[in-house]
Amino acid sequence: MSQPLLSPARKAFERLSAYLLGGIVILALLWIFLPVLWRYFSPFIIAFPLAAFLQPITRLIERKTRFRHTVCVLIPVVLLFLVMAMLVLWFASFGINQIVDLLNRSPEVLAEASNLIRTSISTVLSHFRALSSDEVFHVQTVSDSAITWLSSQITSWAAGFLGQTVNWASSIPYLFLYLNFLVFGVYFIAKDYDNLLSRFHAGIFGNPGTSTGQLTNSALLGFMGWLHMQLVYALLSFIVGSIYWTLFGYRYAILISVTAAILEFLPVVGNGTIYIPWGIIAFLSGHPDSGFQALGLFYGLLLIRRVTEPKLLSRTTGVAPLLSMIGMFVGLQLGGILGMIGGPVLATVAVTLWEGNYRRTILHDARIVKAYLSQRWSSQE
Repeated sequence: MSQPLLSPARKAFERLSAYLLGGIVILALLWIFLPVLWRYFSPFIIAFPLAAFLQPITRLIERKTRFRHTVCVLIPVVLLFLVMAMLVLWFASFGINQIVDLLNRSPEVLAEASNLIRTSISTVLSHFRALSSDEVFHVQTVSDSAITWLSSQITSWAAGFLGQTVNWASSIPYLFLYLNFLVFGVYFIAKDYDNLLSRFHAGIFGNPGTSTGQLTNSALLGFMGWLHMQLVYALLSFIVGSIYWTLFGYRYAILISVTAAILEFLPVVGNGTIYIPWGIIAFLSGHPDSGFQALGLFYGLLLIRRVTEPKLLSRTTGVAPLLSMIGMFVGLQLGGILGMIGGPVLATVAVTLWEGNYRRTILHDARIVKAYLSQRWSSQE
């Protein structure tokens, strides 16, 4: 006995329900298994965008020399290993001492920063002649309370971070072992990078002509493209900032640059999160040189990013800043700092998928269901 044919509206409704249920299941699995995957495969997850980052250097060496492909890959990988080893050694010999020194001096640094902020607020209030003395006093009282609360929070955080720094220092041998796996992962991925990329395009995780193949391939390519772009600008912020602040004689040049690089890795946030307030407070507190230095570095890095970003974005799907911000906020609410990083990644994947056949299928099914419901409701009136 043959099965009765389903109506177009029934098929469309079932497809939409399957998409919704599949999305929920995928997010649930990612929520459960991503920490496990990161724990056991993080060196190789990091290695893939690093290998993509090294591809232009590898191709340049191949064009300028007659070395074999494996040698051309090995040269930038060895340079990368030396840079990473130098960073670990810096952290072991100098970075830890600098962090401990900063944390031990945190009360003094916080007091100086609080005075600068209070001076800035007083400078701003002095230009509001319409405010009465009571209103000025109220604003200053509220700002003092906020500064005191923030200082206490930073002091508490610094104490915990000091203990964590000591734990990091004791794990230096493990860091070198981790670095060994990371570098070998970069080498093997970079050596076969074009082959791996072609397999992704060919649908190694599914036939590219099917919805599942398009889903998997676009998600992976979008994710790796986003990581590649953010990594490039984070490294640029760190390298340029380290040289810049060192030349100006700042005591914590490397720590400032590391913080700026981490913020630059976060989409929408950027290093302007520290450089813009720094510049404004420096100007208002009577330190214009420091203000020009902070804003000069920020706008220099911003100009470099705006000039080079279109070319990098052409290799990825690209996500509007507003959508990145929404993804970041949702990720922050769901998973804290890691969620804030992963939220824009999911937004990138969503845009990638939306540009594929899923958009046409979902919109087509939605129109069918809407027309069916409209016809059904109108017939019952």
